[in-house]
This record gives sequence, C-alpha cells and structure tokens, in this order.
Amino acid sequence: MNNQKFTSLLILYAAYAWFSRVSSSIIPAYLLGQGITINQMFLANALQFIPMLLVLLFVRIPSAKLSWRLAIISDLFAVVSIVNAHFAFQVYLTYIFAGISLALFFVYYNVGHFLYTPKGKTGISGGVMYAVSPVISVFAPLLAGFLATYHINYLWMISLLSFCLAYAFTFKQVDFKITYRLSQSLQSIRAIRIPILIEGIWESVIFAFIPLSTLHFISSPAGYGKYLAYLSLVGTIAGLLLGHFSDKSGKRSYLLTPITLILSLSTIGLIFGLKSLPIWIIITSIIQFMIPIFWNITTALMVDQNLDLKVAFPGREIVLAFGRLLGLAFTYICITNSQINLLLIVLALVILSLPVYLYYQSKITKQFAYN
Repeated sequence: MNNQKFTSLLILYAAYAWFSRVSSSIIPAYLLGQGITINQMFLANALQFIPMLLVLLFVRIPSAKLSWRLAIISDLFAVVSIVNAHFAFQVYLTYIFAGISLALFFVYYNVGHFLYTPKGKTGISGGVMYAVSPVISVFAPLLAGFLATYHINYLWMISLLSFCLAYAFTFKQVDFKITYRLSQSLQSIRAIRIPILIEGIWESVIFAFIPLSTLHFISSPAGYGKYLAYLSLVGTIAGLLLGHFSDKSGKRSYLLTPITLILSLSTIGLIFGLKSLPIWIIITSIIQFMIPIFWNITTALMVDQNLDLKVAFPGREIVLAFGRLLGLAFTYICITNSQINLLLIVLALVILSLPVYLYYQSKITKQFAYN
C-alpha cells in the first residue's frame, strides 16, 4: 500500500474529509442558535439521502476526477446555503447538497482505494480508510468551535480555504472510469445486500440521533466541537488495530457477532444516557469506539468476495443509501411522535439481526459463504 496511487488518493480523501468536517461538524449547534429546531434538523438528515440515492441510481459521471470535483463543489454549495441560516429551507438545501456530495465522492473513492490495495491487506487498508475521518475529526471540530466562538465568518473563511485545498488535490489523481448496469451491480452483491441494508438502517443512530440528541446537553459551538473531538479521539486507533487482526484471523464474519451485540446493547443504553450526561458520554464513547471496527469488517466482507469492485461498489452505495433513508425516516417519525424508546429498541434489534442473517445464510441454508 506504499504505492504512489494509493498515497495520493488517501491524501485527497483526507483533504475532502477535512473540508467536510471543518465546515459542518458544529453546524447543529450553530443552527440551534439561529432558531432552527432539532426536529427540523432530524428531517434535514433524512432528506439528504433522497438526492444521494437519486444520483446513485440515475447519474453516471464519466471519470473519477470529474466526480470528485463535482462532489467537492457540491459540498461548497452546502456551506454557502447555510451561511446566515434563518429558515428551514436553507437547512434542507444544505443537507441535500451534502447528500449529493457523498454520492459523487465515495463510489469512485471506494473503488480506487481497494483497487490499489494489495491482496491480503484488505482489513488493514480498510482500517487506514476508516481511521482518516476520526483523526481529522479530532481537530476539525475543535478549530470550528474555536472560530465560531469569535465570529462565525471565520469558520466560513477557513471552509473556503479548505475547499480550495481539496479541489487542488483532484489534479494529482490518476483518472479512471466506472461503467456498470444497475441490475448487474445489485446482482453482484446479492450475498451481502441484506447486511448492507441492515447497516444503513442502524446508522441513523450515528448520523442523526447521537449528534442531534447531544444538543440537549451541549449547545454551544465550542462545547459541541470539544465533544465531537473527544468522540473521534476514542475511535481513531480502533479501526487500525482490528484491521490488522482481522486480516490475520481471516474470520471477519465471526467478529461481527460480539461487535453487533455491543452496538445493540449500547443503542438500548442511549435510553438511559438521555437522562444523564455522564452516562451519555460513556455510551456514545463505546459506540464511537466500535464504529470504525464495524465499518472495516463490513466493507472487507464485500471486498473479500472477489467481486469486480467497479460494479459492486455502486450497488453497495445504493443499498446503503436506501437503508440510511429508511432508518432516518423512521427516526424522524419516532422523534416527532416522542417515541424515542421505541426507536432505540427497534434499531437495537435491527443491528442484532445482522449476524443472525449471516449465520442463517452460511450455516442453515448454506447459500452463501462469508470469511
């Protein structure tokens, strides 16, 4: 993984992640101060996956470089939409652009990342990928919170400079093209479609419930940034350590059972965490520690199937986006109807069903085999 293509691509991802995190990490606290309600933010989180899904289904970008540039520009539009936010439609527009950016960036990035990964190093390569964002998220929220404390315009200025940096790195990449049919892509991942869907549904916990529910305890931009930085620090090392271990063990599917059990119990634990900040910090820390490990293993499960990554990854992103949309829509409905306990119990059962499904398909029906 020391080749120039891999290193250059990883630098691009780091620059994109920095731009995304520094410009958006404390946005919930900023919006709350602007009069936007938490319920409106929950709806915005759900809305971002509609355009993301539409782009994945119907838009074909002819080259990696173009897709990454459009992704970074879309993220810039997301920032511009949120400047001087006073109306809900600005928030919805921001999340819509953010969703488009995710769709345009990660299909090509994921393909490139694992194409340049040597065989037998999938786990540690995935660990590197899933460590980049947490490492950056240790520093970006701290800087964002610090700047917003003095004046929010300082944050927008840093965001603009970060955009220029990320955009510049697209010129350093080796270009390639992805060509696939939708039916072919979805068929290629038939062994892991349900696990990917389950993963996407549960991720509403980390994409919306935890960051927005934290506002009940911490609402200042500086305090919110410190909390996010702490969570990222907790998860920084986990993915790298287990990525190396999972490559050596070769039994990633077995590792999912204890991990999903911990995530399921922690999801239930959030019910109690909502009543106490110390408990909230403990439970969210456990989840944050497990997330890079969980993502690393679920991604490696697909890569280890020896599929054509240029065909398989678009299908994965489509199913994942659909799952996230379902999970966030359900989250919004439960939040607006004050059914938080029901929400968390259902999501806990959802994530627990993942290893059950893998066991059923591999040991009972013997339809698929998982490493």
